[in-house]
Amino acid sequence: MPLILAVRNSQGLPGGSPGAGIAPLRIERGEVVIGRGAGADLLLSSPAVSRRHCTISGEGAAWRLVDSSTGGTFVNGQRLSAPYFLRNGDVVRVGDTEIAAMLDSSASAAPAVQPAARDGWGRPAGQAGATQLAGTQAPSGWGAPPAAGGPDLVGVLLQAAGLSRGQVGAADQQVLAVAGAALRASLAGLVRLAQDRRKAREDLAIAGNGTEVAGLASAGSVEELLLRLLAAQPGEAAAQVDALCRDLDAHQRAMLGAMQESFHRALDQFSPKAIKHNARGDAEAWKAYERAFDAKDGFVETFAQALARRYAEAVNS
Repeated sequence: MPLILAVRNSQGLPGGSPGAGIAPLRIERGEVVIGRGAGADLLLSSPAVSRRHCTISGEGAAWRLVDSSTGGTFVNGQRLSAPYFLRNGDVVRVGDTEIAAMLDSSASAAPAVQPAARDGWGRPAGQAGATQLAGTQAPSGWGAPPAAGGPDLVGVLLQAAGLSRGQVGAADQQVLAVAGAALRASLAGLVRLAQDRRKAREDLAIAGNGTEVAGLASAGSVEELLLRLLAAQPGEAAAQVDALCRDLDAHQRAMLGAMQESFHRALDQFSPKAIKHNARGDAEAWKAYERAFDAKDGFVETFAQALARRYAEAVNS
């Protein structure tokens, strides 16, 4: 679902040319930078615009607007305080320029025409994967609700999340886009934590408990994890995520407990009392300490061995 950005007024554009003379910008995927810096995809010359004022990135139905300016980016008259997922018909104001955002849900979008050597934005043609449309009109079906009698898919999503229709005021398209983006970000975090857990086990030479082989912890990427969950039954998918979270929580608790205990064990072994036990005088005690520290079972090795032992006890208990 391409995003179309149409300038409604262009006071901030180079030369102050009228907005009606600028063709809409159509983006299939990727990122568009809006600002007055030389590298901006949509170049605005107003002093009220930052060099990299804001960015719009995404693909399909999910297009995220992020403000990185000092003067603020406004959507429908409201200043952004957090990343915002664009909806069909939103009006973005950057400095003196208003830009209408349209999501083209039609299967037969107007074909892109070949731009001139310099396009309407005053930048090299074809930049940022965007193409210019001449006189594109919004399809009549944009933003239309689901057909009467059709399945309420957003309602199913909200019910599964423990919410009701009355609690959510956003349009269905935004609900789906936000839910999808949040799901991906959450699972990406779980994948990173699972990979860190696996690496810690390998470093400590601790065998797995078998759950990560068959469970979600074995997923190598967020895409693989998403596909596994979407292929499962709702109850099974929730149970798998819960099991992974419990494993990660147990890992964190085991690591914290093991580090505290193993550190104390290592310190006890290298305490002055332990070193002086078989030494006569400070000089001999110091030499004994140096020999012990440099030995194959020195401080670092002693700490690592105690950590691995205590961690294994914690996760297998």
